[in-house]
Amino acid sequence: MVKNDVSAKRYAQAVFQIAHERDELSKWQCELKVLSSSLKDDQVRAVMESPKIKLSDKVTVVKKVLHDTSPLATNLACLMVAKNSLGLFDSLEDEYNALVDAHYGRQHVEVIAAVPLKTKDLDNIKLRLASITDGELILSSRVAPEIIGGIVLKIGDKLIDGSVRTRLRDLKRNLGEVTLTSPATGWSLG
Repeated sequence: MVKNDVSAKRYAQAVFQIAHERDELSKWQCELKVLSSSLKDDQVRAVMESPKIKLSDKVTVVKKVLHDTSPLATNLACLMVAKNSLGLFDSLEDEYNALVDAHYGRQHVEVIAAVPLKTKDLDNIKLRLASITDGELILSSRVAPEIIGGIVLKIGDKLIDGSVRTRLRDLKRNLGEVTLTSPATGWSLG
C-alpha cells in the first residue's frame, strides 16, 4: 500500500470515529464532499501549493473558502494544509464512504456488460445477488464491448467473470493442453 493510501485511510478512520461518536455519519459525507470540491478550485489549489505563501495565510484562505462547513471540518482542512496533505482529500472521501457503507452493511456492485442493460435486467441481477449476499446492494453498470457477451460483476474486492471473452480464452488455453489420440492409428495429436 502506498504511503498516501495509508495516510488517507488513517484520516478517514479518525473522521469516521468522530462522526460515529457524534451520530453524524451522513453529515460528514456531505462535509467531505464540500471540502474536496472546494479545495480543488484552481485558485485555492495555487495558493495551497505555493511555497511563497505562509501557512497562516493559507489557513486564512481555507477558513474563508470553507465558511459554511462545521468547525471540525474546517479544522481538518487546516490540519491537512499544515501537513501538506490536501492531495489526499479524494482518497480520504472514498475511504470514509467505504467505512460508512461497511457500517451500514452496504455493498457496491459494478455490473459490466457488452451492451447496455435494461432496468429490469439490473433488477434481476440485484435480486439474484441479494439471495446470496448480506446487506443492501448498490448497483452501478457500465458497458465494455470487449467482453463480447455475458457479464462481469465486481463486488467489493471480488470478481465474478461470466464474460464470453473469458470463456473463449479459457477454451483456447484448454484446447492447447489437450492431447488427442486417434483410436484407429494410436497416434497422438497435440
